[in-house]
Amino acid sequence: MGTLRVSNIQNPSGTSAITVNESTGAVGVPGGLSGSISVQGENSNNTNLQQGLTKHWVYFKGTTTTEIKDSFNCSSLGDNGTGDTTTNMTTAFNSAFYCAASNAHYGSTNGGRGLSAPQNDAINTTYIRINSHSGVNTAVDLTYNMFSIDGDLA
Repeated sequence: MGTLRVSNIQNPSGTSAITVNESTGAVGVPGGLSGSISVQGENSNNTNLQQGLTKHWVYFKGTTTTEIKDSFNCSSLGDNGTGDTTTNMTTAFNSAFYCAASNAHYGSTNGGRGLSAPQNDAINTTYIRINSHSGVNTAVDLTYNMFSIDGDLA
C-alpha cells in the first residue's frame, strides 16, 4: 500500500478545488463550493455528499425516563406523556419538507409496536413530535427508539 501526500488538488481550470492543511490535516474547499462535493456512486450515477447525508438522528430509551443513548443534531428530547416524545434539532432544517424514518422495539418481543411521526403536530423545522404505539395503536413507551431525518439544514 502506497502513500499519497498532497496539499492542493486543482480542478481542470487550474484553480484550487480542495486544500489540505499540512499541520492539522484539515481538508477545505474554496468558498462557494462548500457542500457541493460530488462523488460517483453506483455505475455512472453521481451523488452530492451534502444531499446524501442524514442531518438528524437519535437513539433513545423511552421507558421510565426518556434518555438519549446517542444522537446527531439532537439538542434534547421532551417527554410529553406515554408514547409521545419531542425531538429537538440543534440546527434547524431549511424547510419542513424533509424525510423522516423510524424504528422501535419494546425489548424481548416486538409484537407489532412502532414509532411514527409527526404526532398530532404539523411538521416543524426545529422539532418533531413522534408517537410510539402498540400493535393496536395504543400509546406506549418503548425501550429502543431510533429516528432519523434526511433533508436540507438552514
